[in-house]
Amino acid sequence: PKWVWIKTSDSNKYINSNGIIEVLVTTEDEDLTLLCHVGLNGKMAMSDIKCYGELHLGQIDPGQTVVKNIMVENIGDSNSELNWMVVGWPEWGDWDFSPFKGEGLTTYQGLKKIIVTITTPYVFNRFKGEIRINNINDASDFEILDVSLSTPKYIFKNFL
Repeated sequence: PKWVWIKTSDSNKYINSNGIIEVLVTTEDEDLTLLCHVGLNGKMAMSDIKCYGELHLGQIDPGQTVVKNIMVENIGDSNSELNWMVVGWPEWGDWDFSPFKGEGLTTYQGLKKIIVTITTPYVFNRFKGEIRINNINDASDFEILDVSLSTPKYIFKNFL
């Protein structure tokens, strides 16, 4: 679970007369949130977004274009609709995502395919990075997919 914390100025009210921190836990059936008070007010955020895809590409020639698929899924409540968007990707290379965002993805629709097109940089190196896909309605609900590739260094020799 992911937690969102909100500070309180009166943390002493959570310590009993024996110096023990008391924890009050309540649930709300409608939105399935959990509140935990330990000098701070925490709200457990249930994730709605899940992403899948392998983007460890190995060796790719400089300037080559590679097309891969990643998937996004709504794993929230059965009545929920997920609005998502690709909000981050590596600075190296040229990136295109189709679609770049989506609205109203339900749990019943299953996986939504995103076509990722990458043109590798025109330099020889190893590259790593991340793709971040957010739930548009909740910035604390996101998925990160790791990306890696290398552009091999070729050595050309002229023989006379």
